[in-house]
Amino acid sequence: MNTYNYYEQFWEYLLLVPPPEDFKRSIGKIKKEVGVKYGSTHALHSAANINLIRFLLIKGYERNLLTQIFAFCINRISFEIRLNNFDVFPRHTLYVNVTENERLKKLQSGLIQMLKMSASVNEKNIKTNKKFHMTIARSLNPEQFESVSYEYTKKSYNSSFPAKNVVLLKRPYNEYNSNSCMWSGSHNFVMGY
Repeated sequence: MNTYNYYEQFWEYLLLVPPPEDFKRSIGKIKKEVGVKYGSTHALHSAANINLIRFLLIKGYERNLLTQIFAFCINRISFEIRLNNFDVFPRHTLYVNVTENERLKKLQSGLIQMLKMSASVNEKNIKTNKKFHMTIARSLNPEQFESVSYEYTKKSYNSSFPAKNVVLLKRPYNEYNSNSCMWSGSHNFVMGY
């Protein structure tokens, strides 16, 4: 009997824009408040960032990927990201809105093109969020969600931070439960100027 699994050949990768440490601490206080008050383990244990792209790549191709991302990022200009108020994805997630940002869209689309052309990532293995956001808490149960959304969607929040780098994380791919393993292997790519 052959127990070969096609997806065992892959790593799952995540490209994201991290905020600077002082901003992470500020958002971290909000995440801790939500985590403690409403019992959200995700809020307590996840880092603040803006996810750009999730994709699969065959094991062994990472070195080429790192070279391509470095070359891509070094030719980019840092830019400002603005956040404005809390919002929810119905029934499960509280987040902070990222205001419409053409530079962030261009960064994401440029990375997608680079992945498809230079790193040979199959388009069907690339996933993006439809809306840029910074997650505060996800996987909330109905009771948590109702309480959290009632409290936080009424609150005002405005802040900004400079997007100066892109981070790449990875984990072994599991086609049945993509959250079964924590992200690791952080690579930081600074935008050139």
